Amino acid sequence: MWEFDVKSESHTVSYIDYLYKKLKPSVTKVGGNIAVATSGNDKILSLAVSEKDKNKIKSQLRIYLCDIFCEKMKADYLQKNINCIPNDSDLFMPFVKVCTYFDNELERQIVMRNLSIGHSMVLSSYLEFRLRSLKCKWQELCNLTNQNAELFFQSETFLDILRFLLNNLDYKSECVLVKTVNNSMIFEDSDGVIWSYCYTGKLAEVEIVNKLIELSPVKIVVKMPQEPNKLIDTLVSLFGDRIHIIKS
Repeated sequence: MWEFDVKSESHTVSYIDYLYKKLKPSVTKVGGNIAVATSGNDKILSLAVSEKDKNKIKSQLRIYLCDIFCEKMKADYLQKNINCIPNDSDLFMPFVKVCTYFDNELERQIVMRNLSIGHSMVLSSYLEFRLRSLKCKWQELCNLTNQNAELFFQSETFLDILRFLLNNLDYKSECVLVKTVNNSMIFEDSDGVIWSYCYTGKLAEVEIVNKLIELSPVKIVVKMPQEPNKLIDTLVSLFGDRIHIIKS
C-alpha cells in the first residue's frame, strides 16, 4: 500500500480542496482511500492506494501539483507582490492572470524536473526549497513590474502591455462561444458548456475576462443583445480581432 500526505497552510487551503476534487474519482475507482482533515488552521489531504495503482495515481498527482505551483500559487504570489497597481483597478486581476500563464510551459517543465513525490509534502516548504528558482523567477517579474510603475498609471499604455502579453500566450483551444442566458454568461466549446457565471456587477466582468485568458482560444465568438454593452467593449479592447460578435 502506498500512502501520501500533502499539507497546505491556512491561507492556501483551497489548494487541498482542488487536489481532493481532482484526485477523488481516480482514487475511488481503483479502490483506494482519500480524505481531507484539518489540523489547527491547516488542511491535510491523505490518500492510500495499492502498489499496483501507485504509478497511475502518482502520474495524475504530478499534473495537479504542477497546476497548483504554476497557476494557483503563482497567481497568489503575483497578487501579493505586485504593488504598483491598485488592487481595485479593473485591469489588475486580468494583468495578474496573464502574467500567471505567461511562460507557463517553461515553468511546468521546471516543476516536473524538480518534483519528487515520496510519502509527504508541505506545499509552501516545497516551493521555498525545492522550487526556489521558480519563486525567484516570479519575484523578478514582480520587481520589473513595480520598477516600471509609471507605465501602469497611463491607461492606454497599460492596455498596450496587457494586449501584448495576451497576444503572446499559447493558444489552448480553437474557438469559444460566449453567450447570455437570462442573467448567466455561458461559455461553450465544441464539446458543449465548459463554464457558466451569473453575470452581475463589476466583479463579473473581471471574472469573464479572466476565464477567457485561462481558456486562451484562437477565436472568441460573442453572442449578445444589440444594445451597447460595456463588456463587449472591454473584450474588444483586450482581445482585438480574436473577438467575433453575433447580435442576438
